[in-house]
Amino acid sequence: MNIDALRINRFPPAFSRQQPQKPLDLVKWRGETKGPENTLRSRPCNVFGGIIQNSQGKYLLVRGRQSGKWSFPKGHIEPNESELECVCREIKEETGIMNLPNPLRCIPLRAGVYYLFWLPEDITLDPRDKREIEEAGWFSEEEAAQLRMNIDANTYFMNRRTTANLYGQVPSH
Repeated sequence: MNIDALRINRFPPAFSRQQPQKPLDLVKWRGETKGPENTLRSRPCNVFGGIIQNSQGKYLLVRGRQSGKWSFPKGHIEPNESELECVCREIKEETGIMNLPNPLRCIPLRAGVYYLFWLPEDITLDPRDKREIEEAGWFSEEEAAQLRMNIDANTYFMNRRTTANLYGQVPSH
């Protein structure tokens, strides 16, 4: 394994997939590794969300009203909606963010597929869907580690901590 390759300024390939040239042709199936023989099992994915980080290194998380858990903004795809359209709609509904830059890449996690965005500044959050979202906020990785999070947020931050422990740094995106 080329350890030096992991020190370059990008998210490790073990936890990410490069953004396809055509965003609307994104993966409709996500693979899961099963067992030591590394066999691949695919199943349809209809949950899509956004991982949003700002220039201060803080992540946008929302707390679900029903579960009380913090997560990345996400939701189910609607008929005739592309994955990216779903992500943008959910982020708008759950955080009030109206405009997003192009996503940096696509990251499959345990229960969904997430687009990674980077914002150059803090944006005031104003959740519009008060039935589903109790609150939204910006959190550092250390602050997020203290929160009760859903499986995908836990997986994402655990992967970042594991990489930092193995290679002595937390990779940037």
